[in-house]
Order: sequence, then structure tokens, then C-alpha cells
Amino acid sequence: GLGIPAEPLFRSSYIIRATYGTTLDPLAIRHMNECERLGIPYGVYCYSYALNNDEAKQEANFLLNVIKGRKISLGVWYDMEDADGYKHRNNKLNGNLMTQFCNTFCNTVYSKGYYTGIYSSAAWFTSYLSTTKKYPWWVAHWGVNDGKHNINTSSMGPMQQFTSVPLDRNVI
Repeated sequence: GLGIPAEPLFRSSYIIRATYGTTLDPLAIRHMNECERLGIPYGVYCYSYALNNDEAKQEANFLLNVIKGRKISLGVWYDMEDADGYKHRNNKLNGNLMTQFCNTFCNTVYSKGYYTGIYSSAAWFTSYLSTTKKYPWWVAHWGVNDGKHNINTSSMGPMQQFTSVPLDRNVI
């Protein structure tokens, strides 16, 4: 019979930022086209700028229009961080609100048949998003960020971003 290989099989795949808010990433279409042309599995994400549930739904619908007819095999993710301080400046850095936004986005995407989940750092999930377990988590937790997979977050979610050295890398 077929045995399990001694070393894991690594396969290139990508999670592409398709949108931020309701703005198309200028490279998204090119990246998706190239992945499809080369047969590379990929997923997409929206970096959220939603400040209410209506905006979260608008972000979901905008992204759904961008990916309509595409071969999304690694999910449609909602990046709920606040790297640029937008949510903080608008007094929306609140776990209950962000959980609502995540559920609104993911419910909308899921209703169209896509695998969907939430991306954030382990600290953000613990501090702000601990009640979003309805959908899978893609957890950013780098540890010492030396390019190696030092910390296992599989108990938190099915995917982990484990380094940014030399570029962002993930394990599923």
C-alpha cells in the first residue's frame, strides 16, 4: 500500500490579498490569473476596514464579486487586524463589534458556498476575537520569527502564519 512519506510534502500555494475594505488590491487579478494559469492552489483575503455590520457585508459582497467564477481552493479569509490603527482611531477596537463584523462577513461568504474564516494574530484572537469560533482561524504567530515553524497553533485553527523570514509563510 501507499505509506506516509518520511518527510512532509511541501506544496507552493498562496493566500492573495484581493481587497482591502471595498478596494481592489491592484495586483490581485494578476496574482489570481497566474495561480490559475500555473495550477497553483490559492485563497484570498480581505483586510477589513468595516466600522459596522453593513460595511462588513459590503466588504464580503465586494470580494465575492472579485472572485466570482474563480478557483478558490484555500478559502476566503477576513483579516481583522488593525495594523494601521484605523479601527482604534474610529473607536471600533472592541471585541464584541469585531466579532459581529467577522460573523457578518463569514456568513455572507459561506452562504455563497465558499470555505471561509478569520485571520489575525494569536494575541488578537485572545484579546478581541475569542468568541468567533463559528468559523476557522488562520493564526499569525511567529515566535522568534527565524523562518522556522517554532510554535504550533493547530489547536487554535487549521492554518498558521509562522514567519515573515524571508517572506510570510504558512502551514496548514
